Amino acid sequence: MSVDITYIKSAIETLDLIQQLFANLRETKATKKLNDFLAQI
Repeated sequence: MSVDITYIKSAIETLDLIQQLFANLRETKATKKLNDFLAQI
């Protein structure tokens, strides 16, 4: 049974996009926390 190369490539690209999305979410949360902290000072 052979696996389609394009299927593997698209799966890897999808994983990359999901990873980037989570990284952006984490950065956004961290930035918001920092801004909230600075606003309190």
